[in-house]
Amino acid sequence: MRATHRNYWSALVAFVLAAAMVVAPPHQAARAADLFVDQNASGCSGGGGAPFCTIGEAVTAAAASGDTVVVAPGTYVEAVNVGSKVLTIRSTLGAGVTTIQAPAPDTTIVTVNIGNLTLEGFTLTGANVPSFANGGGAFVNNSSGTLTVADSVITGNSTAARGAGIASFGTLTVINSLITGNSSLNGGGIFNSGSATIIDSTITGNSATAGGGIYNATFGAPSLQVSNSTISDNVAQRGGGISNETGTTVVDQSLIAGNTAPTGAGVWVDGPELGINEAELVNSTVADNIGPGVQVSAAGSNVYLNFSTVAGNAVGVVGGGLNSVVLTRSLVADNTADCSGTIGMAAFNLVGVQDAAAP
Repeated sequence: MRATHRNYWSALVAFVLAAAMVVAPPHQAARAADLFVDQNASGCSGGGGAPFCTIGEAVTAAAASGDTVVVAPGTYVEAVNVGSKVLTIRSTLGAGVTTIQAPAPDTTIVTVNIGNLTLEGFTLTGANVPSFANGGGAFVNNSSGTLTVADSVITGNSTAARGAGIASFGTLTVINSLITGNSSLNGGGIFNSGSATIIDSTITGNSATAGGGIYNATFGAPSLQVSNSTISDNVAQRGGGISNETGTTVVDQSLIAGNTAPTGAGVWVDGPELGINEAELVNSTVADNIGPGVQVSAAGSNVYLNFSTVAGNAVGVVGGGLNSVVLTRSLVADNTADCSGTIGMAAFNLVGVQDAAAP
């Protein structure tokens, strides 16, 4: 009887242990690590607890996913390519004292292939890419790549092709950043051929043939979202502020002002007749641009102005033919000429109201 009792409890224990092995969770992945970079630290090497001397060395040492590269103040003359890694690179004291500078001509400063990079608190400057290549300050060169730029400054870069500030064929997010003083063929500030979101940022003083501030176009159906941002004082032949040549652009609660272009100084929409070529401005202002504030140039393209103001431009709104501009609860006034071409009026608009103080 006792043997039977012992056999019963032995079998029960074995069963419980076996069940625990079956349901036990897999080993957790190694915890994300912080890798420190300080080019001014004595004996920087990345070994024995010492910081790395360069950002690139830390990126190479980082795990495939989850690590953070923490960078001390300084000017780091190097190009950084994160490849397929998922990581964050952030400065300790911000863009005012932490710079990544292009090491040589024809070199993009930060490149993302199929990885996912969050870049926080840097100035990117000095890229001069004379060959027909893309991206001066930063480049997302694959539709599977993702780049988030936060609290940063991208300035003083140039390319012979696209996106002197940033060029992206993947997913791009720019938050609380300044993009200024960059020049390119298309997209002086930003070239987007993927999905781009610009939030709480300023894009100013850039130049290009098309899209002095932002160029949204080229492949597939790119999408651009601009929120709570300022696009000002950019220069181009077409699309001084924004050039949308294919795809869709939505501008929400933003200011497009002081840009210069003979065609669509503020916003220009163009593209293939059978493509999707649209821009929508919501609760936004297009003002004091040297040239047309909003212009549609291609058959089948459309612009929708909702709760928005177009004022102080050489021409307020230009549309007509198979292309269209539709106003809804918007104000078009105080332009040298308020409207040209055929303009759709959906509801409750004011057009042609002049400043009471004007002679």
